[in-house]
This record gives sequence, structure tokens and C-alpha cells, in this order.
Amino acid sequence: MDARKDEDASDNNSSSASAILERLGLADTAVFNVSSDALSMWRKYGALHLTSDVVEDIAEELSSAVDCQAWSYEDPPLAPEVLSPSIDWEQSTVEGHPTHPMHRTRRTLPPIEPMPPGNYDLYNPLIRIIALHKNSLHITHDLANHVHPILLGACANAGKTFDVPEGYLAMPVHELQVAHIEEKFKEAIILPPE
Repeated sequence: MDARKDEDASDNNSSSASAILERLGLADTAVFNVSSDALSMWRKYGALHLTSDVVEDIAEELSSAVDCQAWSYEDPPLAPEVLSPSIDWEQSTVEGHPTHPMHRTRRTLPPIEPMPPGNYDLYNPLIRIIALHKNSLHITHDLANHVHPILLGACANAGKTFDVPEGYLAMPVHELQVAHIEEKFKEAIILPPE
């Protein structure tokens, strides 16, 4: 009786394997290679349940993560010291979060041109000041009071003033966000880089 159960289990495993191979489009393939390449594995998995545009979009993110991870190994940051600023500690995390498959993704989206790893100074990003109408924002905190000292400091550094129009809220943004803000918020007021 135990031998019969073993045969049934073997038949079930064999039919399960056949079903998986058939679903992957490999049922008629006599020989196939198992790949450890992240993109080919993703495309096989994604093809099971996702549309091709979603598969390719995620493949681009995964490719960016792989490229940036390789760059992190080839050009690792210096080890921070106990009193180093938080940016040094953040950038020293070479391998990222162990359960996040794309922790190193730095893929840009149009209209921003692709940026190969190492071509942007992550330690010294340019912060820009913009103002958006409050109707375009979902504000969950007293952002205006928190941002006010930053706005004053930016204006002092530039030697200029900026009067925020009624109904608008000024805020700092990363320079790489400006192109997307211009595209998506036509009413945005974007101060020059200085």
C-alpha cells in the first residue's frame, strides 16, 4: 500500500511539473536551460499572469537595480564613522534591504534622460523651491510652518525674495523632480536653481 502511495505521489509531481512547463511554454522542449539571470527569470514569471507592458516596465526597474547593485560593488562608498552624517550612513548600505528585490533601482522616467550608475552626485543633490496651489496637494501636516525656514534660507542664499501667492504652498523638491512637476502641474511656480 505504501508503494502505491509513492507511485501516486510521483505521478502527481510529474503532472504538476508538466503543467508548469506547459504554462511556461516549455512543454515541447526536450532540453531547456535553467537560468539564474534575474531578467530572464522575471520575464518567464511575469508572462504567466501579467500583460507584456507591465512585464517590460518591471524588467526595466529590475535591470536598473542590477546595474546599480553591480556599480555599488565596483565603487563602494567609504565606511562611515560613528559621527558621520546620516547621508554617509544611508549611502554606505551597499546591498540594501534583504527582502526588497529592487532596492537599488534608480531608473529615470521621461522626460528625464537615463542616468547610468555613478553619473549623479547622491551626496550633494540640488534642492529646488517650487510653489503649488493647495488644491493640487493633499496636505496631512503643518507643512507650511515646517517649510518656511527652508524657504527663508534658500532666499537668503540666493539674495532674492519670493512672495508665495495666495492659495499656494512653497516647498523644497529634488532637482530631478522638477521636469515631472512642470509636466503634471501647469500652475507650478518653479524658482530658478540659484
